Amino acid sequence: MKLLVITILATRIWAISLFYIFASNPKFIQSFIDDSLHHYQVGLILLILSFILMKFKFIKTSIPTLIGLGIFLEEWPVVLEDLGFNTNYLYHSGLDLLIIISVVITIYTIYRKFYLKNISR
Repeated sequence: MKLLVITILATRIWAISLFYIFASNPKFIQSFIDDSLHHYQVGLILLILSFILMKFKFIKTSIPTLIGLGIFLEEWPVVLEDLGFNTNYLYHSGLDLLIIISVVITIYTIYRKFYLKNISR
């Protein structure tokens, strides 16, 4: 859970820092904004690859899975926008970060309470 939240925060900081680094070149920034490849798609690819690699025992850790999931979850408003929902205004609003971290903590709490409880029986 910690790694997932760290990945979400690191992706957010990285994305925001690019705007400050390249602020003097608005055409460069606009080329990334207009690019059809979003980093949630990279997260999905990483998720799929990590599941395949774990299935065939090439990797034994879930770190690539958590990193892929964190990259995917960090951009959830864009994912929903691509699915036809009007959520793009939430992206990088601060509210989206609070929502996704709240969702992650809630899911983790439910997982610990019900899933781990049933395994220990």
